[in-house]
Amino acid sequence: MRRPISLLLPMLLVFVSGCKDPKGGLVEACEAVLKDTLVSPAGYKSVSTTHIEEKATPEEYFEHKNFKYPSDDDQSSDATIKRLLKKQIEDGTFKAISYKVIMEFDAPNAYGTPIREKVLCTHVGTSPPRGVEDRKDVRIDGKSDFDRLMDTAKRFSR
Repeated sequence: MRRPISLLLPMLLVFVSGCKDPKGGLVEACEAVLKDTLVSPAGYKSVSTTHIEEKATPEEYFEHKNFKYPSDDDQSSDATIKRLLKKQIEDGTFKAISYKVIMEFDAPNAYGTPIREKVLCTHVGTSPPRGVEDRKDVRIDGKSDFDRLMDTAKRFSR
């Protein structure tokens, strides 16, 4: 009789360890992006995180997905689809959610002195990020990975 229990325990541990906290996935993705912006990522230390989850507006959803907001006079099929999506977000049939986390952390500056900072990390979608693999879908203080890369390119091109 002991044999089935001994087989069940490892399977249960694999199942439990494979489950991720949805809020943890957002923090993981945000930390991955944030560390890329730090002078010394190895010195990063999380102090606190505050999670906020609220219904997203069509404007938030479209901006986060880099969609052009449809104008009323545009009659293209793309604009028609976007207007339909806008209507579905407004009436709640399409569940667009704004996931936000305020992250307070310590990180050393260029001189090695630890500085405490706060950032707002956001993700707008139908589900929270799963983790580091969704880093392209988060924004830190309103900037995407692409925005930060462009800022860096501009700094080095001067």
